[in-house]
Amino acid sequence: APFGTYLVDGNGRALYILEGQRNHAGMDRCMGECLRGWPPFHSSGAPTAGGAVDPARLASMTMHGAPHVTYAGWPLYYYHRDRAPAATTGQHVTDRWGTWHLLSPNGEPIRPVGSTGY
Repeated sequence: APFGTYLVDGNGRALYILEGQRNHAGMDRCMGECLRGWPPFHSSGAPTAGGAVDPARLASMTMHGAPHVTYAGWPLYYYHRDRAPAATTGQHVTDRWGTWHLLSPNGEPIRPVGSTGY
């Protein structure tokens, strides 16, 4: 894949982060309409790590009325246009809520070459 290794759920669906939401900052930026385009990755129990995922970085916090899975402090989301496992159409999308990225197993957003943090 052109983006290297990135986080996915147990079914292989890509997971995204919203810039500026790490460690409880900016949590109110994605609400209402945003959640229809970027559904949260909820967990019915304790999230489990697989592959290159570091279990120490995997957690959940209550957001949007359910346990929202986080990784390295980033709440994780799906993108509604990703219809199949390995689809990554949400990578580096900028919309009215901010810029979205895939997340590497080291806990850092995967940004286009040459870009910097926001």
